[in-house]
Amino acid sequence: MLFWRHGFEGVSIAQLTQALGIAPASLYSAFGSKANLYQEALERYLQRVRVRATYALETDRPIKETVRELLTSAVLSVTDETGIRGCMISLSMLFHAPDNAALADHVESLRQQWLQRIASRLQRAINAGELPGSPGAEDWACYLVSLMQGMGIQARDGASRERLMNVAHLGFITMFGPMEVSFQHAPY
Repeated sequence: MLFWRHGFEGVSIAQLTQALGIAPASLYSAFGSKANLYQEALERYLQRVRVRATYALETDRPIKETVRELLTSAVLSVTDETGIRGCMISLSMLFHAPDNAALADHVESLRQQWLQRIASRLQRAINAGELPGSPGAEDWACYLVSLMQGMGIQARDGASRERLMNVAHLGFITMFGPMEVSFQHAPY
């Protein structure tokens, strides 16, 4: 929660040891470094949010249903009342000290992997004739990721789940045109 709320750079060893209820030596013994603990926290966060979104991308349902579910799961994730508002992957390592460049590169690679997974699913839809070939899968994936990251920032700034569901609906309309589709009730 500390890394999610304040980012890697914004959390001190003292804050971590206090939150964990351990001495600094125990933290280093267990994790080796603050960076290793952060990577474990990232992995735990990914396990938390990956289920809904991965399911959406790995099915062969029509692309309209997949995109609706992807956008809906993004809104639910960034407004989850049991966590910090916003996306840890998008927000926690945007700025970093030069010494933490390798860690920042790792987080960037996570974002790029997500972009590529979405592009891969959209390419399958293009190949199946569900989407036109122009713009290409990479451009649509960049659009969707930008939309989801923007919703994460809006959530951090206090936007309601309802407002972000409306934004998700607008994103859907941008891709597929106006149609009756609900973004208020998730299938989970």
